[in-house]
Parts: sequence; structure tokens; C-alpha cells
Amino acid sequence: MRSVKAVKVRTLAPPPFAHSIARVDLDSFMERLREGLMVGHPDMPTFRFTREDARAFLLYLRSIQTP
Repeated sequence: MRSVKAVKVRTLAPPPFAHSIARVDLDSFMERLREGLMVGHPDMPTFRFTREDARAFLLYLRSIQTP
């Protein structure tokens, strides 16, 4: 029986979400949520948040930000 050599694979993980969101201006982000977010993929629809949903989402984002 042949032995199998272990290979170490290095993976690149994205930064934690809380660190990524720190680069977003949350004061203007609520308006962007309400106007509609679009991605560069043509099959993805534009989605819009209600005022209440945008506010709740921003409160959540503020709660997970790292100091």
C-alpha cells in the first residue's frame, strides 16, 4: 500500500464582516438601502428596504462594529 503525503493548503478567508462594515459610512447607508441596492450581476434584482427594515439593519450593523 502506498503512503499518502499530507499537503498543507493555504486558503484566503475574507475578513470578518464586522471589520468590513467598519469601512461603510452608516449615516448615508440607510438612504442607499431605501433607494435600492444593485450588484454587478444582471440576474440579481435590485432590492429595497422599508424605512423600518433599513433602520433595524443599521442598528444591527452598529451593534457588531468593532471599536
